[in-house]
Amino acid sequence: MSIDAQAGRRAKIKTVIITGGSSSRAEIKKERPYRIIANIRGLLSVLA
Repeated sequence: MSIDAQAGRRAKIKTVIITGGSSSRAEIKKERPYRIIANIRGLLSVLA
């Protein structure tokens, strides 16, 4: 969700957003999260 990405940026922490919630990918991208992933499996590559 874009609100989560926004909160992470304001808190100065790296935020990984999984698409599929109430926000579109374009909305999420505008909030500049650290990473946008399609599913939870994508989190493994972010953490590695």
